[in-house]
Order: sequence, then C-alpha cells, then structure tokens
Amino acid sequence: MRRLLSVSLLLFISPVVFAADVDDFVKDVLKAHAKDTATLKKQSISIIKASGTMTLNGVKTPNIRTIQAIWPSQSLTYYEFGDEKMKGAMTLCVVNDRGWKRQSGMSADLNLEEVNDCRQGMYAYWMLTLLPLLESGNKITFTPGIKVNGEPTTSITVARRNWPDMTLSFDPNTLLLRKISYKARETGVTKLQEMILGDHKEVEGIKLPQSLALTLDGKEIFSWTKFEYVFPEKLDRAIFDKP
Repeated sequence: MRRLLSVSLLLFISPVVFAADVDDFVKDVLKAHAKDTATLKKQSISIIKASGTMTLNGVKTPNIRTIQAIWPSQSLTYYEFGDEKMKGAMTLCVVNDRGWKRQSGMSADLNLEEVNDCRQGMYAYWMLTLLPLLESGNKITFTPGIKVNGEPTTSITVARRNWPDMTLSFDPNTLLLRKISYKARETGVTKLQEMILGDHKEVEGIKLPQSLALTLDGKEIFSWTKFEYVFPEKLDRAIFDKP
C-alpha cells in the first residue's frame, strides 16, 4: 500500500517538476542567444539576405534569398537563382490569410492552400528567431534522441494551436540553436522539413546563424553560407502590395 501511494505521488508530482525544468531550459536558451532577452525583439521586423546554392534535380545553382518580414503575419520573400547563362527570380508574399506570387514578370494571387503552405514555412522562420518562445500559448516538452551531424543535442518540441509542431535542437554546451524540424505541406504533399544551422555570430546583441541548410525528407534543397541581418524600426507596408 505504501509503495502504491509513493508511485501515485510520483506520477502526480513529476509533470510539474518536468514542466519547470523545460521552462528553465527555455530561459537559459534565450539568454544564450541574447544576454538581455528583450534584445531578441529587435527581430520583430527583419530584413534577412542569404546567399548560397539551390539544388534542383541534383544540380546546384547559385541562389540569393531575401526575406522582409513583420513577424508573424507579413512576409515578402524574394528568390534569385541561376548563373550568368540563365537567371530567374520569384517573389512570394503572405499577409495574414492572403498572398501573391510573381514569376516571369507575372503576378497572381495565391489560393488558400498555397497561402497555408507559405504561412507554415514562414512560421518556421519566425520560430528561428525564438520570438515565439517569449509568448504564451506554447506547450513545450523535451524531445530526446535528436542528433545534428552525428552530435547529440538537447531538444524541445513546441506545440502551438493551429500551427505544426516544431522540434528545436540546441548545442548542449553553448545552447545555440542547431536545427528546426517539422512536418508541413510542400506543393500539396506533407514532408519532413529541416533547417540545420551553424556558424553563429553576434549581430546587434543577438547570436544568429551564418549558415543554414534546408532539407525536404532528408534531401538538401537550399544551402546558404552567407547572411546579412538588418532590423529596421519599420518597413514600408507598400512592399506587401501585389504589383
């Protein structure tokens, strides 16, 4: 009887202790990325330019991607790809529950499924800033067994209503973000999407990645190795208007 009572008490108490451990870990993570966690809020308005390569049908080509965002509801993403022989460009814009795209000189509205797909991708990039961890409404649990490039990490899964679950993996020593994993739709098909991060450097008091590889179901799609971050006080909202 005494043993059963002890087990019952342990089952009752453990979730509370575990949740407190997760909360403490999140606080340590935030401090590892910015000594003053309020500094992270600079990223609320961001211009992020990344340079690297895009892999399509096994062929790598140069790629430049620029995101201008007012997180989490407004984003304009511009892709430029190809070399001197052949270049192309594409723009994707999402504002709340609407969006548009521009390619080959033509603009068109996104349908509802395309908007939702883009919003899930942008949610992942918002999560990369760690800003969602400063908000309420998260259910966070430890997720064991995640490795990045063969190295163990300390990982958490962040669940938020109406959004895909995100698993964030951190270097156990520096507590810097190394990978974000999630399942989301890509051209109508649900795939495992992962962003592998590295080479963090301090930018305006925030430690940010200088390399990022994006994979779909384990296949590399983008690899960016040069980043430029700007955090303006505001963006001209006209940039989100469809041309």
